[in-house]
Order: sequence, then structure tokens, then C-alpha cells
Amino acid sequence: MNKIIKALECRLNIKVLKEIGSGLQGVAYETDDGRVLKITNSFSEALNSKHLMNERSQHTVEFYDVGKLINDKYYILQEKVETGIAQQLFEDLMEYAEDKFNYDFDSMLGCETKADIDLSEEHAIFFESIQLALRDLASKGIYSFDLTEGNVGRTTDGRYVVFDIETEDYEPTLEDFAYMNRNQNTDKGCSHSPGF
Repeated sequence: MNKIIKALECRLNIKVLKEIGSGLQGVAYETDDGRVLKITNSFSEALNSKHLMNERSQHTVEFYDVGKLINDKYYILQEKVETGIAQQLFEDLMEYAEDKFNYDFDSMLGCETKADIDLSEEHAIFFESIQLALRDLASKGIYSFDLTEGNVGRTTDGRYVVFDIETEDYEPTLEDFAYMNRNQNTDKGCSHSPGF
């Protein structure tokens, strides 16, 4: 993995500072310019990030670059967000869903307004943000993703956003394949080439 990180640092003109998270699909690193570099096994996450990079959503992190690596791995360069507050709000809402909606978070998400949720104003704002994110992503053809407390955050301007957006039944186009395979083996001046 170290060779891949070194090559990405050169290609993307960044410096990886430290690992900040990992999950079933990959690892996230903080970069020296305040962004996040993710290495993932998820083709759908990479493609959704590519689409959201081109069709910006105020309800997701901002995506700056996406590409294919060797061995069916992908990289995603994205906005870094603060996750602690959003994670706590998400956990609170899950407990609330358990108590009031018999464990059915989807039913709670179907509530028409934030006034239907009897929690603090900040919880209501967070809840409404998640509803808007789901609707906005659905309008872009993204219907299923990994919505957990670990995949929500707050931007520097105070917006609650989602990330790690995966789709189960995505049908990639030829354009998608071409984009993901662009610039293979062309690391201009980079001495650490993992075979992009």
C-alpha cells in the first residue's frame, strides 16, 4: 500500500499525514491540504463519487478526484468533514427510532417535517438534512448507500452531509469505464508508479 500512497501523493500533489479511518471497503487518510484520500475496493462508491464530482450536491462531501488503481482498487480525493457531532446526533436519532418507531429508521425518515420528531432543534436540523440528502441522491439516480453514524459529518460552514455513498445495482456506462481507466501508466515525473 505504501507504493500506492507515494504514487498518489505525487500524482495528486498532496502529502498523506495519517490514517483517519477504515472500514470493510477501504481506508481513509488525512492529507496536508485538509482533505481526505480514500483507497477503496468499492467500484460503486468510486463511480458515485465521480458522478457527484460532476453534479455537485450540497448534501454530500465535495469530491475533487476519483480514479482506478491496480487490483480493482480506486482512489477518491474528497472534502474532510468533522464527524463527532453528526455521529452523536445520528446515534441519538437511532435510539429515538427504536423507542418511537419500533426500530424502524426508514419509517422515521418518512416523517413529513422535522416538527414530527420530538427532539432538540439541532437534532431536527440534522434529521431534515439526512432526509434532504436521501431525496437529492435519489433525484440523481442513487438509491442505496451505506447510511450509518460513521458516514455522516458536518462541513466547516455547518451543513450536515453524507459520504461513503455506495449503490447496489449500478449499471456503469462505457464513459464510466473510460473515465476510471484514464491516464493509466502515465505518472508524469513520479518515481513511485503502482501501475495506475
